[in-house]
Amino acid sequence: MRTLDTRRVRTGGRGVLLCVLGLLLAGLWNWGAPLPAAAAPDPRLAGLALYPTPSHVGPPRTTFSTSTDNVLCIGMRWHGLVGAHTAHLTLVSPDGAIYQVLDVPFTARSATEEQWVWGVLPIAGTWMSRLLGVWHLTVTLDDSPAVLGQTEWMLTQ
Repeated sequence: MRTLDTRRVRTGGRGVLLCVLGLLLAGLWNWGAPLPAAAAPDPRLAGLALYPTPSHVGPPRTTFSTSTDNVLCIGMRWHGLVGAHTAHLTLVSPDGAIYQVLDVPFTARSATEEQWVWGVLPIAGTWMSRLLGVWHLTVTLDDSPAVLGQTEWMLTQ
């Protein structure tokens, strides 16, 4: 008559754990369903550019003149957004004071495509034309205080 060997082989618990995980995956995984789509990246400001005209022709600029430039066009290239949003452009004058906060509402169509959004600020005939020097611009989105982009430019006579 044969006796049953009751000695156990030590696996450190890994074998049992792998078996349990395999059973869970086999029972819970829907093998016929497609894999879930990758999550959209975090919203980010992928580009920030300044132009002297609404047509945005030519390369972006960092120097503007009160005698030749009538407006400051601020282009923002957003990625990873969908739905309605508001970009807040804070313009700080050369003396360090907040000159204006320009709110630019927009609707992003796709979280996977980049989208340009524009804000336009007049220079000619405004107090800005008297404040010559280096200006600062910061960009925030919606109600978040996080600065997503910043740049500076020179305003000359």
